[in-house]
Amino acid sequence: MKKIRLFLLTALLAIAGNIHAQHHGLGKGMEMNAEKYQKIMNKKMRFMKENLNLTPQESKEFEKTYRDYIRKKMQIRRRMRNQFRKKIQNGQYQQMSDSQVKALVNLKLELEEEKMQLELQFQKELQKILPPKKLIAYYKTERAFNKKMMARMKMNRKNKKAKK
Repeated sequence: MKKIRLFLLTALLAIAGNIHAQHHGLGKGMEMNAEKYQKIMNKKMRFMKENLNLTPQESKEFEKTYRDYIRKKMQIRRRMRNQFRKKIQNGQYQQMSDSQVKALVNLKLELEEEKMQLELQFQKELQKILPPKKLIAYYKTERAFNKKMMARMKMNRKNKKAKK
């Protein structure tokens, strides 16, 4: 029993440290309103379509599939944040019984598995929509867009600090 308790405590501390580091890496106030989110998604869709040279049919199917994937991914993240991370960050797990903590860890594992299943399902759907070369181009384009956005966020952060 002590070994299980020690393992769970160690796992929770590792997870809490990881969450804490991620939280501080994002900065405060990173919650996005719906309008800002839609603006970014529209930019991303334009970027993807332009760089992938999609046919009208591919474009229509890709956008529907991609937006659905992102929506489901955000739902899982929200559940992770609301049902798991808040309890870790607030230290609520300290007052929980071992069985409650175990259920919390199992919930985390279930959500991670759900996220992975969603990713696999999305990848399989992409294979049906895009030819192999465009699929590889998708991976590169996705990464390029994310790099571009991260660079923009970094620049915005520097500009805000310079103004203060």
